[in-house]
Amino acid sequence: MKRFFAPVAVLVLSLLVVLAPTNQALAQSQVSAERTVYAPFEPITVQWTGLPVQQNGWVGIGQPGQASFINTLSRSLSNFNGDVSDGKHTFPGVAPGTYEVRLALPPYGNETVIARATITVKEGGGQAAAPAGQVAAAPAAPAAAGGPTLTTDKPTYEQLEPIVVQWTNVALRNGWVGIGRPGGAAFDYGAREPFTSLPSDWQAKPASGTFTFPGRVAGTYEVRIVTGEIGSPQVLVRQLVTVKE
Repeated sequence: MKRFFAPVAVLVLSLLVVLAPTNQALAQSQVSAERTVYAPFEPITVQWTGLPVQQNGWVGIGQPGQASFINTLSRSLSNFNGDVSDGKHTFPGVAPGTYEVRLALPPYGNETVIARATITVKEGGGQAAAPAGQVAAAPAAPAAAGGPTLTTDKPTYEQLEPIVVQWTNVALRNGWVGIGRPGGAAFDYGAREPFTSLPSDWQAKPASGTFTFPGRVAGTYEVRIVTGEIGSPQVLVRQLVTVKE
């Protein structure tokens, strides 16, 4: 029995030595965001280089002093074929604060961070100068004169207080009106209402309407009108609202 296990133990140790990344390989690993300052909920593009060969890992966003990534803000990586050591991924934006973009190795939940960089999310951060060769994010354009409009019955709400949304001049379109996080096109779960202003049976449909959505927890939200096909939405107009603590 001892004669059988000895060669196996040697084989396992040999594999571990081969698979374990060297200090030199780890020293070549880098991660960064395209900018160091972002506006609240502005998408964050993270780029990485030097994920060691023969390694799985993750890239993502976390909070300083906390080992794990923020929920939903990580992407799994694999470099066992030696072909994806470098890359880029855009994550949804986050609330104001200080964060870390990280490149990490397993195990998940107790990762070994091999590269990190600090970013700041703050009001007005989207107006920060972009690095050379890149374009700073532009603020959302206001509604065109005579075009679709979108308002709420007030700009600030208490937690879980219903939010009343009104829209006008959305003519000859199908789409949705609803509530989501700023900067995107997706809606929060259960917070969208379909509408149509396309004529049917030779009858015109109203180009305006109102709907009351369930209240939200504290935070900054965006009410928006979205048209287009699923997977390629077009935001016609958007309006920020605040839900207080």
